[in-house]
Amino acid sequence: MIKEYAAYDNRSVPFQVGDRHVLKAIASNPTQFRANVYFFDEETVTIYDGFPKSRFHLLLLPRQYIPDVRFLTPSHVNLLQHMFTIGTEISNFLTQKYLPGQQEQTFMLGFHSVPSMDQLHMHIISTDFISPSLKTRKHWNSFHTDFFLPMSYVLEEVGAGRKLITANSREQYLNMLKQPLFCHRCKKHFQNMKALKRHICECRHLYVGSPKTVSHGTIDKYFIKCASP
Repeated sequence: MIKEYAAYDNRSVPFQVGDRHVLKAIASNPTQFRANVYFFDEETVTIYDGFPKSRFHLLLLPRQYIPDVRFLTPSHVNLLQHMFTIGTEISNFLTQKYLPGQQEQTFMLGFHSVPSMDQLHMHIISTDFISPSLKTRKHWNSFHTDFFLPMSYVLEEVGAGRKLITANSREQYLNMLKQPLFCHRCKKHFQNMKALKRHICECRHLYVGSPKTVSHGTIDKYFIKCASP
C-alpha cells in the first residue's frame, strides 16, 4: 500500500529569507516557514523548491545541520536511508495521485555535487522537466550530467567511507555544467534551451537514468506527455 502524503498544490513560494542559508533556517524551525513546507518529521523537512525545474520538485532536508555532501560520513547512513525512504514514499504517492495510468513515470532522487545553498538537500523531482523556471544550460546540466548524484550512489559511497567530492573533483563537476545540451531520453543534442524544451514535449523515447543510477542497478523508465507545470 502506498503511504498517503499531502496534496501537491503546485506552488513555488519565494523563501522568506533571501540568502543561501535559508534552508538551514527552515530545517531548524519548519513551523516558521509553513508556506514553504510540504512535510516534516523529527528527522527531516520536505519543502517546495522555490524555483521548480519540473512539474513536481521538492527538496528534502535533514533537520540536523550538514552543509553539503562533502560532510557526509558513514555515521550519516541511517539518516540517508530515512531520507531515501521518505523521498521514495512521496514520489510513489505523487505518481499514484497525479499520474494515473502512466506507470513508467518516475522521479529522480539525489543531490547536486556542488550545491548553491547551504544545508544538505535531496531533490525529489519528476522527470518531465517541463517548467518555466528551467531556463539555462546550467539548470539542465545540473540534473542531466554526473553533476547530479543519485541517492543510491550517495548511499553506497558514504556507506563505504569514500569521499564524494574532493578539491580536484569539485572543478570537474562544475565544468559539467558547461557541457552541450542533450535530451535526457533520446540523447539528441541541441544548441539552446528553447529548442531542447520544445523537443522534450514531443520526444517519446524511454529514459533509462544517469550512468551512476544504471551502474547501481536502479534503472528508471518513463513515458511522459507534455503538460503545463
